Amino acid sequence: MDKHYEKEKLQFQVERIAFLSDAVIAIAVTLLIFEIKAPQIEPGASFDAQLAQLKKLFPQFIAFVISFVIILLQWKKHHSLFGRVTNYDNKLLVLNSAFLFVTTFIPFSTSYFAQNSTAEFYLPVLVYGISLFLLSILNYFVFDHVTNAKNNLFDKTLSKPQLKHTRIEYLIFPIGLLAGLAAGFISPVFGFIAYALIVVLGSVIHRKNAVA
Repeated sequence: MDKHYEKEKLQFQVERIAFLSDAVIAIAVTLLIFEIKAPQIEPGASFDAQLAQLKKLFPQFIAFVISFVIILLQWKKHHSLFGRVTNYDNKLLVLNSAFLFVTTFIPFSTSYFAQNSTAEFYLPVLVYGISLFLLSILNYFVFDHVTNAKNNLFDKTLSKPQLKHTRIEYLIFPIGLLAGLAAGFISPVFGFIAYALIVVLGSVIHRKNAVA
């Protein structure tokens, strides 16, 4: 009875970590769209003038899509991982908290990047890229810690080849985002394009794995 109770209590604690993570990520994703301010249409404005106002928001919408998809794909990995977590330790709590901390920063970095995405501004594209890199690499650190057999936090239902394949999936985003950062040093426009391509590549890989 005591062992059964302890097992249920432990599982409940693990679920609390997952629930908190889901809530923080959901709020961060919601805040992304709040950073895009709807334009105020002046009385008597022509259709072309109204369309021009929307066109000015195009970089913000693109940045919103990039951030939304990246956060969603990182959440998908996080959600799948915690479905197999059977225990936790202080290091897991610290790593997961760091991951959530960066997640809450993404709406700001997205807005900062989108509103200053012209060719002469290097800092916004770098701040944005660094925040996305930290998000993906911290998610990988969570995965690496959980799946380390020495820590006894995982249900070990995945084979070594499956773990290796999953590890590569986790590393695609941080490696790709480093390439995007390098492109951003050359030109903010190149960085913008690189981040968009990373989202496309990540989505295609995720779709292929989901079908497989």
